[in-house]
Amino acid sequence: DGVTYYNEVPNAETPFASMNSAGTLKPLDTLRWLKTATVNVRDLGGWACDGGTVKYGMLFRGGEPEASDKDIMVNQVGVKYELNLRGDEVPIRDYSVWGIEYSQPAKQAWYSISDKVLWKQLLKTTINAVTHEIPLYFHCAAGADRTGTLACVLEAILGMSQSDIDKDYEIT
Repeated sequence: DGVTYYNEVPNAETPFASMNSAGTLKPLDTLRWLKTATVNVRDLGGWACDGGTVKYGMLFRGGEPEASDKDIMVNQVGVKYELNLRGDEVPIRDYSVWGIEYSQPAKQAWYSISDKVLWKQLLKTTINAVTHEIPLYFHCAAGADRTGTLACVLEAILGMSQSDIDKDYEIT
């Protein structure tokens, strides 16, 4: 019927029904881009890592969340925690526009990992979410540099190859 389906997990069968047909979709791409008003949103799942493949649906990266994406990101995709990397670049707040658990460190997560206190906080928050099966969305303004830096560190911890880490960073 000319309907395009978005935001499905690659290689997972998803039932669908439209006006004239029904069946099962199975997206074949390994990367999961999410069609949202928020810029640069994607699931970090699907990359090869130590012990297998990075799990879909646990780590998401992107730009500053748009409130209009709550239905997609929270209700459909299942994000339950927002980590804002913008720090004091913007007013510190204690809530998510998506109405989910939220944190915003007082300092910005810039491109260096030299601030050990900040990076310990970021990694502790991220690892705690993942180990408790709490899907996490982390972001800065555009989902590029600060977000990309955290993504690179997480991908290295997961055992992704340097080539794949570089590819993921360059996709942005």
